[in-house]
Amino acid sequence: MRLFPSKKVMDISTERSKCQWLITSRVFYLSLLVGLSLVATVILLTIFSYMLLWQAENEVYKSQFESLTEDIYSGIESSVKRVEVAAKSMGQFVGHAHPHIYNWPNASTQGYYAMNDNMNDMSNVRVTLAPIVWPDDVSSFEAYAKEVFAADSELPDDAGMSPFGFGVFSLNSNSERYHDTTGESNHSEYDVLVPILLSAFPSSTKAMLYNLHSEPIRGAAIDRVYECVQAGNSSCSHLTDIIQHISDESYRPNSLLFSPVMPYHNSSAIVGYTIAAFNWDSLFVELLPDKIDQVDCVISTQTQQYTFRLHRDKAVLKGSGDLHDKKFDPMKREMQVKIDTDSLDSTTYTMLIYPTHAFYDKYHTSTPLAVSAVSLAVVAFTTILFFVYDRVSKDENSQKDQVLQAKRQFVRFVSHEIRTPLNTAKMGLRLVHEVLSESTLKTKGNSEDEVDEYCQPCAKCDELSSLINDIQCSTDTAVSVLNDLLQYDKIEAGKLKIEVKPVAIWELLRSIVDSFKLQAIEAGVVIAFDCEAFYAYHSFSRRNYLSSLHVMGDFIRLSQAVRNLISNALKFSPRGEVVRVSAKWVEHGLLSKKALTEENANREAKQSGSVLISVADSGPGILLEDQARLFNEGTQLNANTLQMGNGSGLGLWITKGIITIHNGQIWVSSEGVGLGSTFYIELPLVELTTLSQEASQKGPVVPPAVPSSCDRVINSGMRVLVVDDAASNRKLLCRLLTKRGYVCDEAEDGAECVRIMKSDAAYRYECILMDYQMPHMNGPEATQMIRSLGFKSLKIVGVTGNVMPDDVLYFINCGADTVLGKPIDITKFDNIMSTTVTIPEHGRIEL
Repeated sequence: MRLFPSKKVMDISTERSKCQWLITSRVFYLSLLVGLSLVATVILLTIFSYMLLWQAENEVYKSQFESLTEDIYSGIESSVKRVEVAAKSMGQFVGHAHPHIYNWPNASTQGYYAMNDNMNDMSNVRVTLAPIVWPDDVSSFEAYAKEVFAADSELPDDAGMSPFGFGVFSLNSNSERYHDTTGESNHSEYDVLVPILLSAFPSSTKAMLYNLHSEPIRGAAIDRVYECVQAGNSSCSHLTDIIQHISDESYRPNSLLFSPVMPYHNSSAIVGYTIAAFNWDSLFVELLPDKIDQVDCVISTQTQQYTFRLHRDKAVLKGSGDLHDKKFDPMKREMQVKIDTDSLDSTTYTMLIYPTHAFYDKYHTSTPLAVSAVSLAVVAFTTILFFVYDRVSKDENSQKDQVLQAKRQFVRFVSHEIRTPLNTAKMGLRLVHEVLSESTLKTKGNSEDEVDEYCQPCAKCDELSSLINDIQCSTDTAVSVLNDLLQYDKIEAGKLKIEVKPVAIWELLRSIVDSFKLQAIEAGVVIAFDCEAFYAYHSFSRRNYLSSLHVMGDFIRLSQAVRNLISNALKFSPRGEVVRVSAKWVEHGLLSKKALTEENANREAKQSGSVLISVADSGPGILLEDQARLFNEGTQLNANTLQMGNGSGLGLWITKGIITIHNGQIWVSSEGVGLGSTFYIELPLVELTTLSQEASQKGPVVPPAVPSSCDRVINSGMRVLVVDDAASNRKLLCRLLTKRGYVCDEAEDGAECVRIMKSDAAYRYECILMDYQMPHMNGPEATQMIRSLGFKSLKIVGVTGNVMPDDVLYFINCGADTVLGKPIDITKFDNIMSTTVTIPEHGRIEL
């Protein structure tokens, strides 16, 4: 017996380690790819969130700027209209006050300043009056003006005074005053004077008697209005280009609107002008003192351009020209400022408004960046946690996998090293049993025709047979424990495969109970079966309906689950007690569970309730706190007292795994210690509406009886090559096969088997029984070489104590038709060799 794993087992472990390394590498690169994808996604989401928030702020910024410019434009239009109306109104007022042309130019109007104050209160506009004075009338006009100024107490004493004395004045190129009496100028064809008689601001006398016609811009406006009236037009106001007001100490861009004064009774004659002036900086302050917030306004005409910085209650002149920040060109808003007039060359103003950095920053805060940074930090932190968790999980899974692999390696080692000696023991016991059976044969009668063989065991033979049966039961128990370990490994690895077919559950239960009756008699326990489907008092239609209900699942696995429960019940029930097995239909049971479906079925299945199976014993019972862990792996409750050292502690765990795979449920009920236990299994049922002739599995497949000398199968002339490195195994196996009519040859390892198959004797063999682990050349390698020699139809049956799925599949992939687990069941080998028995599907071991 080996104390350490064989070389092949170690090779398989090495191959598995390589595969595990490849899987780990792939998982690493996949995790890296996922991590990089997460990082890229986080960056993209951060950028997207930042852009989204920035776009939201930008939309507010644009809408606020749009609203502001609309307010400015509407305010400018309204102000220009007010100025135009004020100038015209004052002109009409003066024209009515002096309705005849001969009243002019000596036409000071009483109440003019009061009227101007009222106008200012209503429209925030003041108007200046300047009559037309021809050169011949200058002296009389100056005398009249002097009297008027002296009579008006609101005017200061120096009103109309200049360095040269009292009189009409103009400014030379050095901005010095001179007495102007001719009205001559280089920019006009008209020799006329238009002095200020009544100022918009009486307290300011600096511009009193100033000849407006002497300055080119004002003079051009005067000429155009004059010509418009002479042409007979009704609307002859004129808006000047940007000018400097004569009374301003510092430069302030101003505009003047000239409107004609026509006597009421001579409406076609022009005798003077009303002039409304407005300063652009004051106008902006008056418009939106609370809304204008750091914007640049550029005022342009065909000849001049000025830039103002507007900020709440201030309008600061930045300077001449377009001085706005070019960065904000896309946000430019534009409007035209002009008046409706028939006067030629009236100035049209272009107003351009741009935001500034202060205005931009007000609506573009650090919030998008802060929110994006916080989001990035949160997601990055979450990603780091994910990778940390992933790493910890991988380490934990790796440890679990190592434990699982060690566990499976242990199961593989134990299975092989125990099954191999058990194989020898069981074959020897079977051979002894058959020899004892043959020794009891007696011949009845005197002639050959009267020979009748029958079994008459003597008392000594009966005692030996009973002893051999007990030993065989013990070996069967050991094999059962090993099979439990194999089932445990399959369920834990998720590799337990089932073949879904309709199972006639009522018939299956009855056949299982019948198979336990002999065991129950030996144990001194009564086994009772109560099945609703077999009640005689039920109507024929109900019994027929119940018989149509099936469980969709694997017949063998379901049988194993039920047999586990009944076997436990018989084991734990004292002599003289009763084990009760019952089955009933639950009409609305397991509605939340779905029955399994059969592939390529030619029938329809409709789910119809469930079957409730119970197995009640009179055993020691189970405490309530133990019931919760009863179905855990390896659970044995007081194993020394209750189980007398038998069992693996895996039976109920395996049973639960089988029931769970079938979408059923299992539980236990016990009232306490000494009061027995009841185990329940509930499985979904289906009603089969159409069934083919090959239909469902209606009962357990009863394995062929162990042939004795009276009924064993005779396989006359079939030659088998037995390959095993253990001479005792070869000897016993050959004797068992020989007694069944086989002709056996031996080979001590795979290398010798290959040499035989390369010789002329190769074609006389119909089957090779090939052991797995052998020196020089193991079974799978030998099988692979034999198949490569061209022996495609030769049956090669593997024999192994390594019944792990990976090992069996490896043997199958190397060319074995099927694999028998140790200890070898000769009956199964007979079935394989029979032409009427289908060889099991590759990968499914025959235990």
